[in-house]
Amino acid sequence: MTKDQFTLWVLSGIAGVITRDTYSFFARKIGFAKFYIWHQAASIFTARADLTTVWGHVIGFFADIIIGGMFGVFTGLLLKWQGTKNYIIKGWGVGGMAWLFLYGLVYHNLPFTKASAPAEAVSNLSAFIGHSVFGITTAVVYVKWLSKYALETDNNNKNTNGELPGSQVIYVEVEKPQPSILRRIKNRFVRKIK
Repeated sequence: MTKDQFTLWVLSGIAGVITRDTYSFFARKIGFAKFYIWHQAASIFTARADLTTVWGHVIGFFADIIIGGMFGVFTGLLLKWQGTKNYIIKGWGVGGMAWLFLYGLVYHNLPFTKASAPAEAVSNLSAFIGHSVFGITTAVVYVKWLSKYALETDNNNKNTNGELPGSQVIYVEVEKPQPSILRRIKNRFVRKIK
């Protein structure tokens, strides 16, 4: 297994995407969504008529994996920067940002994807749940499983502050401040009287 953090972040994002796509598959089958979530990624590259073809699914899957890897890196950087405490909430936040910005703002407003963007509330709620599953899974996979490989390369395995490997903690010795001149005079005077 690789010990490169970037690669581990990408792998955790891919695990999150696979989990989200599995959710999307079952949500579509039971009627909770009117589309597979990878259709949104495919619509960037293909015409609307080609979304449901074999090649549309393949292109959507690859685009989805790449986007998931990118958000895996973003999740890893967030966890490295802010620590792993409450990592589920942080992962959910990244999934929510992906849903709001990519799915909501970008996908529903680009001229070439706007036509295939679903307008049904139930499908959009299903997409929110899928993106939440993605973010949480990405964070859990990295923190619980993949980060142990990065820990092996860390020189200081005392990660007691919720710090991920590679984050730097700088310890600075601070000298005890010298008492003020008036305090020194007072201390000398008091010592002489005693």
